[in-house]
Amino acid sequence: MRYIGFFGLVLFGVFGVYLVVVYAQVGNPTHSSRWVYDVYEAKIAYAQKLPSPKIVVSAGSNVLFGVDSQMIEDAFGIPTVNFGVNAGVFLPIILYKTKQILREGDILVMPLEYTMYGYDGVPNTQMIDYIFAREPRIWRTLGVFERFAVVWNVTLARVWQGYQKIEDRAAVGLYSVYNIDQRGDQINTGREFIGEDFLRELGDAPVYRYGKAFSPNSLGMRYLRDFADYCEENGIVLVFAPTALLKKPEYFSDAIEREFYMGLPDIVRGFGMGFVGDPYAYMYEVDCFFNTDHHLHQECKKIRTAQLIEDLRGLGFW
Repeated sequence: MRYIGFFGLVLFGVFGVYLVVVYAQVGNPTHSSRWVYDVYEAKIAYAQKLPSPKIVVSAGSNVLFGVDSQMIEDAFGIPTVNFGVNAGVFLPIILYKTKQILREGDILVMPLEYTMYGYDGVPNTQMIDYIFAREPRIWRTLGVFERFAVVWNVTLARVWQGYQKIEDRAAVGLYSVYNIDQRGDQINTGREFIGEDFLRELGDAPVYRYGKAFSPNSLGMRYLRDFADYCEENGIVLVFAPTALLKKPEYFSDAIEREFYMGLPDIVRGFGMGFVGDPYAYMYEVDCFFNTDHHLHQECKKIRTAQLIEDLRGLGFW
């Protein structure tokens, strides 16, 4: 028993040292988190200049690449901002950032990537990196399990990266603040910009098994119900919509997956939240995509936006 107690004390000491080492690099910027940070900052700056009511379209990069906010603004005569950035930072960060620009009277459209609905609280590297490097205060908004998971899942390589003295310059290239326009839409995504490496990436696109993984009682759905309550309490109209997704035959033939896509709108509505559109109507052939199975090129972005506008018109409050 004495040895067990000593061993436990050693483990406790080691874990304490580990926590100190992790904590000491919190807030140090990393280059890997710069793109998301810069794009959010640019979109927040634009959104805060707009009067309310305004339309905010928020999700991950399916919105960044796949929504023409100028078309939406012209269709409804309401200032519009594209607030999509990167689904890889996961649902809690997307909701946290979206709240920063919402005001009473705003209309929030959320074509969330389907993985968001099944969020289970286990962070990935992008979520961990962004929280530690850019906005550690987000950590305090998470549940107890999530906070522990963020600390537990950070790698030693990422901790070491946090101690490096980097020149915190803006990211360049496709994923950079230089490739969005004033309203937050991704630019330079015409067919002429599609390279062979992008085509290979599309060719390797997986079949997602959202139906097998999804539960209406998921942590993601609890987050969304709480967020819907926040919107209602603050006079914000919230409506969900389908994401843009590469069409795969499995989504039509597999019974579980078909049930997921056909049933998700009613599941969301069943919790008292709005949902417009048919997920199958937002699945597109491979020649509509730019570089990933969620990123439409310029021409198909307009097709998707026209479909979204048509679905939103059905709400009847315009």
